[in-house]
Amino acid sequence: MTEKAVVKVKDIQNEVLTKVKKMEENREIYFPKNYSPENALKSAFLVLQQTKDKAHRPALSICTRESVANALLDMVVQGLSPSKNQVYFIVRGSELCADRSYFGTVAMVKRLKGVLDCFAQPVYKNDEFEFEIIEARKVVTKHTQTLESIEEGTIRACYATILYKDADGTVKEYSDIMTMRQVEKSWEKSKSTQKTVHKDYPSEMARRTVLNRCCKMFINSSDDEALDMMIHSFNRTDGREETDEKDLANSGDVIDVTEDGLYPDPVDTYDEVPDPEEIEFGKKNES
Repeated sequence: MTEKAVVKVKDIQNEVLTKVKKMEENREIYFPKNYSPENALKSAFLVLQQTKDKAHRPALSICTRESVANALLDMVVQGLSPSKNQVYFIVRGSELCADRSYFGTVAMVKRLKGVLDCFAQPVYKNDEFEFEIIEARKVVTKHTQTLESIEEGTIRACYATILYKDADGTVKEYSDIMTMRQVEKSWEKSKSTQKTVHKDYPSEMARRTVLNRCCKMFINSSDDEALDMMIHSFNRTDGREETDEKDLANSGDVIDVTEDGLYPDPVDTYDEVPDPEEIEFGKKNES
């Protein structure tokens, strides 16, 4: 490969880091103490070496330079890391897109000022479940679950809750509740025709769906001006509901919905992986 191609990849990493540092200086963004944008970018390029489009073409060879830069910037601005399965990369046409995972959504909302925790739970048939509307917000007041109800497996609804401290230090909760019919209606937006993941892991996918909606409402209602750039990137990377399962298989990342907590091996990896520092964006490799 030419020296020009090598420079392009080094330039794109430097470009992203320069933008991020400028945003930090202007207090437009902040990162957790243990987050390193440099390490996240290195991890991202390792993932991108395995990322392909549906025709099994390397992402870095066919995606535009601008889309690669924007995808990486969206990842870094949100403080996400591919090594922690918080973000994955999808090729759509000639564009590289960063799609946030379930884990990424949880990690990001926990970065918001005052947030203590966030979680989601399915409500099974025969569970005891009660909620109230307090100050125009849903608050779960009781949820009793048994092994028998879990084993029976019929999901009636799913809820997500964000625990946070308000201005005077009082711990409050922000919840969203969806019936299973509403959840399935949301799943209809998926481009996947068979919806294999939804069928195989309904409770995990239901949790992801309602948590994503809850976090989206909570984050977009924030009045913290310093989060404007992060919120913009949050909305840009909200692509999971629309993602085809074939896209996931070619993303170079793992599917984040296994109920036993184990991750499957990456699908369709290369026998020979191209070096990302020897790729000219937007041009196919000739083999």
